[in-house]
Amino acid sequence: MDKKKLLVIFLLVLAAMVVAGFYLYNDQKPFGSDTEEVPFSIERTELPGTQFPKAIPTDLPVEGGSRVLENSETIASDGRVQSTVVLTTEKTVANSLNEYLRFFESKNWLNIEELQTQSATSAMAVMQYQDNRLSIEVKAGSNNSPNTIKITLLEAVSINN
Repeated sequence: MDKKKLLVIFLLVLAAMVVAGFYLYNDQKPFGSDTEEVPFSIERTELPGTQFPKAIPTDLPVEGGSRVLENSETIASDGRVQSTVVLTTEKTVANSLNEYLRFFESKNWLNIEELQTQSATSAMAVMQYQDNRLSIEVKAGSNNSPNTIKITLLEAVSINN
């Protein structure tokens, strides 16, 4: 073989190695990823029954004699916050859902009616305020246990975090 053919073969092999190296490097480091990836974690805090999570309105209606079954705030390492309150109630499923819908609508939350469901034993509604989401779930109790109301608020994460 003459030297020109060897040089062309050498340059083609070298170019193939550069291209392969470029693709391998990009497979390991996604485009636009200049920061180290932080491991995902969550921190859940149980709050005393009389202190609701800071995202839940302090004037949330609580029926006399109601028990707080859950009262927590969960914060993810990426900044997302979920606040959850579970209460007992003696009211019907429909009346409980309607009471909390009216309460949050008075706070400018919008009921996403397409996501609302209701049956004799449970009801659920999803509401929105700005980029925050709120779900209200009411379940009928069984075997002499009271009905429960679960309010879960998911706070939007700022893109600038």
